[in-house]
Amino acid sequence: MLYLLLIPVMGLANRIRGYDISGGAWMAGGILGAVVAALTWNIWASALLIPAFVLGESFGWTKYISTVKGHLTQQQYNEQWADVDTDIWSYPWDRVASLFVDPRQDYEKHTNIGMALRGVVFIAPVLIVLCAFGLVPLVYAVPAAVVGGIAFPMTYKFVYGINMLGFRYLQKAETTYGCVYGAILAGGLALGVAY
Repeated sequence: MLYLLLIPVMGLANRIRGYDISGGAWMAGGILGAVVAALTWNIWASALLIPAFVLGESFGWTKYISTVKGHLTQQQYNEQWADVDTDIWSYPWDRVASLFVDPRQDYEKHTNIGMALRGVVFIAPVLIVLCAFGLVPLVYAVPAAVVGGIAFPMTYKFVYGINMLGFRYLQKAETTYGCVYGAILAGGLALGVAY
C-alpha cells in the first residue's frame, strides 16, 4: 500500500520538473529515486532512476503542449505552428506523427500521436531501470509504457477546461500527469513484489 505514495509524490515532482528552474528535472528525478529507495531499499536502482527520469524528460514537446485541442483552431495552427520545429528533440515526434496524419489537415490527431509517442519515451527509461533490477515485471512494463504514452495527451486535453485550485493550464496538466505517472509506477512496483 505504501507504493500508492508515488501518486501524489510524482504529481508534485512532475510539477517541480515543469518549473522553469535550472535542475527541475534532476530534482524531480531525485524525489523519485528517494521514494523508490525508501520503498524498495534498492539503492542502485534508485540512483539510476534519477538520470533515467531526466533522460525520459529531456526530449522536447513544446509544440505539442502548445497545440493541444482547445488552444487553437485549425487555421490558427496552420498559421502559427505548422512549420515550426520547436527544437531538435521535437523533430522525431513531429515526423513520425506526420506519417499518420498531415498536421495541416488535422492538427488534433497529429498532436495526439506526437504526444503519445513522446509519453512513451517519457516513462520508458524509468520502467527499464525498474525492470533491470527486478522491481517491475517486464510483462507489466511494456503495456505500462504504452498506457503512459496514451495518457499523456489525454491528460493535457482533460485538464484544459477544468478549474483546479486556481492552477494555470500547465500546472494542472503537469500535476495530473505526474499522478498518472506515479500510479503506473506504483502498480508496477506492487506487482513486482507479488510477482
